[in-house]
Amino acid sequence: MRRHAPQGDIAAGGAVTSHFATAQRGAVLVIDDDADQQDLLRVQLSAEGYAVTTADSAEDGLAAIAARAPDVVILDVMMRGIDGYEACRRIRASPATLDLPVVLVTALNSREERVNGIEAGADDFLSKPVSREELLARVNSLVRLSFARKALAQERLQVEKSRTEHMRATFERYVAPALVQQILGSADAGSALMQTRRVDNVVAMFADLRGFTRMCSRLDVAAAVGILNGFFTQVVDIAKFYEGTTLGMAGDSLLVGFNVPLRQPDAVERAVLCAREMLARVAPMQAHWRRIHAVDVGVGVGMSRGSAIFGNVGAPSHMAYTLIGDAVNVAARLTQLARGGEILLSAEIAAHAPGLMRELRVEEMPPVSLKGKDRPVPCFRLADAGGQDLGIRAAALAARQAGSGAAP
Repeated sequence: MRRHAPQGDIAAGGAVTSHFATAQRGAVLVIDDDADQQDLLRVQLSAEGYAVTTADSAEDGLAAIAARAPDVVILDVMMRGIDGYEACRRIRASPATLDLPVVLVTALNSREERVNGIEAGADDFLSKPVSREELLARVNSLVRLSFARKALAQERLQVEKSRTEHMRATFERYVAPALVQQILGSADAGSALMQTRRVDNVVAMFADLRGFTRMCSRLDVAAAVGILNGFFTQVVDIAKFYEGTTLGMAGDSLLVGFNVPLRQPDAVERAVLCAREMLARVAPMQAHWRRIHAVDVGVGVGMSRGSAIFGNVGAPSHMAYTLIGDAVNVAARLTQLARGGEILLSAEIAAHAPGLMRELRVEEMPPVSLKGKDRPVPCFRLADAGGQDLGIRAAALAARQAGSGAAP
C-alpha cells in the first residue's frame, strides 16, 4: 500500500505528510492492482486537493480501511485474489464502514455487472477508460455525502452524550453513583426502571429534625438555614453510601427509599444501618448547634416496609420523583411519634430481619394508633439507635456487596 499527499503537502526534507491529518477536501483510497491506473487516478485526484492512498490488492485496501477509513473508496472490480465485489461486500458487512461511499471501477458496461455492484453495496460506478470529469464529479459528490454523514453521526453522538449526562445528573440527585452506573448501563438506559409503577417490599424511611420549628422562631434565617443545610448534607451522603434513593425533602424531613429503583434483597438491613449511622453522625452536629446557637434539636427516624407506587407523581408543570403508599404513610406516622435520637420500626421491618433485630436490641412497644389505620399498629424501637461503633461501615459494606442490583 502506498500513500500520497496532495500537491503542496510535501513536508520540508521531502517526507510525505499523512493525508489523514492534512486533507482539506477529503481522503480517497484507490484500490487497484494496475499500477498505471492507480497513478492516473492519484494524479487527477491529488491535483484537485484530495489526499490519496493507494493499495495494490483488496486485502491491503481492507486493512487500510480497518486502520482508518477514508472518505471515499475507489475500488477496481477485476483484481487478483479478492475481487471488487467481494471487497465491497466486506466493507458493507462491517458496522464501522456500513456507510462508507464506494465507487466500483470496471471495464465491463453490462447491466448484469452493474446489478452485481449494486447488490454488493456500491454507491456509484466508473467505466474504463476513466474520464477525468466523471471521476471528479462522482468523487466530489460522494465526499460531500461522506462529510454530511460524519457530521450527522457526530451530531447524534453529541445529542446522545448530552442526554446521558443529563440523565446522569438527574439520577445522581436521587441515588448513589454506583447505582447510576447500573441504571445507565441497562439496555434502555434506565427508562423502564424509572417508569411510574407499583413496587413490592419497598422500605420507606423518614429522618426528621425534632424541635426545628421551635428553633426557627428563635434564630435568624441564616442560622436556621445553615443548620438545615448541614443536616441534609450529612444525611443525604449517608443515604447514598447505603445506596438508598433520596426521594424528597419537605421542610426539615428527608424521605429515603430502599429496594427502588433497583432490587436490594437486603433493603431492610441497609435502611436500619443507614438510620443508625445518621443518628450517630448528626450527634456531634447537635452538640455544635447547642454550643453555638443555644438550641436543642434531635433527629427522629421512622421506617416501614410494604407496597408503594414509585415514579414521577404530580402535575404536568411540576413532577416529583417519589414514593406513595401505605408503607410511606406508616413510616411518616412513626417518624412523627419518634423522639430525638429514636428509631421506630414497623412490624414488617422487625419481622424481615430478625437476626439484625436481636443484634441491635430492638424493643417491642405497645401498639400505637396511627392516622388512617382502623386499629392500633404494633411497632418496635431500636434501643441503641444512636450507638456509634467501629462495625457500622464494615457492616454497611457487607450489606452493599450482598445486593444483586436487579430491578424489583
